[in-house]
Amino acid sequence: QLANATRTVAALGDPGHLDALLAQPPALLPAIAEGARSNPGKASQAGRLVEWLNGDAALAAAAAELCGRWGVSAAVEPLVKLLREKDLASAAGALARLGAFEQLKAINTPTSIAAWAAAQPAEALPAAIAKVSEPIVAAYLQHSDGPAILAGGLANVKVPEALAIAATRLAHASGRDVGTLVSALNTAGNLKTVGLQLTPDDRRALLADAAAKGDAARGREIYHRKELLCTACHMIDNKGGQLGPDLSTVGSYMTPESLLESLINPSTAIKQGFETVLLTTKDNTVVTGLLQRKTGDAHLIRDPSGKVVPVPNSDIAKLDTSPFSLMPPGLTAPLRRDELVDLMRFLTSRGKKDEQAK
Repeated sequence: QLANATRTVAALGDPGHLDALLAQPPALLPAIAEGARSNPGKASQAGRLVEWLNGDAALAAAAAELCGRWGVSAAVEPLVKLLREKDLASAAGALARLGAFEQLKAINTPTSIAAWAAAQPAEALPAAIAKVSEPIVAAYLQHSDGPAILAGGLANVKVPEALAIAATRLAHASGRDVGTLVSALNTAGNLKTVGLQLTPDDRRALLADAAAKGDAARGREIYHRKELLCTACHMIDNKGGQLGPDLSTVGSYMTPESLLESLINPSTAIKQGFETVLLTTKDNTVVTGLLQRKTGDAHLIRDPSGKVVPVPNSDIAKLDTSPFSLMPPGLTAPLRRDELVDLMRFLTSRGKKDEQAK
C-alpha cells in the first residue's frame, strides 16, 4: 500500500511532509505527482526534482509535472531539453506553468504549442493555426476564452476532413456552448453534416421497423463499434465507462421515443446525476466533466476521457452546470438507417428478459 499512502500524504501534507516524500525512492514520484494535484502546498526542497528529469519516461514525466506545479524555475532549461528529446506533454505543461512561453514558441511542435495555447490562447493563435491538431484544439477548449479565439483563427483556413471531424467531437464533448467553434470547424474541414433531425413521421417509421424488423444481435455489434464511443461512456452488464448512465436495463425505464431522442439530441434530457459541470480555475482553465464528489480540500471531476481530475478548492473561481451533455450529438449520424434500426432494437431490448432471450 506504499503508493496509496504516498498519494494520500502528497494530497494532504504540509511542505514538511512533501519534503519527506521527496527523500523516498524516486519510483514513488508518479504517486507524489498524482496526489499533489489536489494540494495547493509546495515542497520547500522541490529543487531536487531537477535531477530526476533525466530518468525514464515515467519518472521524468512526474518530475516535470511537479517542477511546474511547485514553481522550480531552475528546471526550465532541463525541461526544454526533455521536451525537445522526448516530446513529453508534462514537460510542456510545466514550462507553461513556469511562464516559459518563448521557449515553447521556439520549440514549435504541436505539444509545445498546445501547452502555450492552454495558458495564452490569443498569443499562441498564429502558431496554433499553423500546426492545428487534436491536442491543440483540446488545449483551446481548456481555456475559458479559448473556443471563441480558435473559431476566429480558423476563418479562411482549411483543415483535413478527418481532423475537423475529430475536433468537432472534442468540442461537443466539452459540455460547453461551442456552436461558433463547431461551425468554424465544419467550414474549415468542408464537412457535409449528416442531419438526424428526423420528422415525426420518420421517427414513427424507424421505431416501428426497430420493433418489427430490428435485430438485437446486430445492434449489439453496432453498439460496440469503437467509433461510436458508446462503451467509452456507458456500462452494460458491468462493462464500459462511467460518464453516462448504465444502459443494462435502459429498455425497461425509457420509452423507444425518448431513447431515440437521446441518441440524436443528447442534451434534450440529461439524467439526474449526469449533468455536465464546468469548473473554472483562477487562471481561467476550464475543467469539464461529471462531479464525482467534493472533499474538504478538492472537487473531483471525471473528465470526458474518464480520468478523475482533482481540483483544489482554493484554485476554484467558478463552478457552473452546463445545459449540454457530455455525449456529443451526431455520434449516430454515420449509421445507415438499417443500422440505426438494429441499434434501437438492441437498446430497447435491454432489461426485457423475453426480448434478450431471442
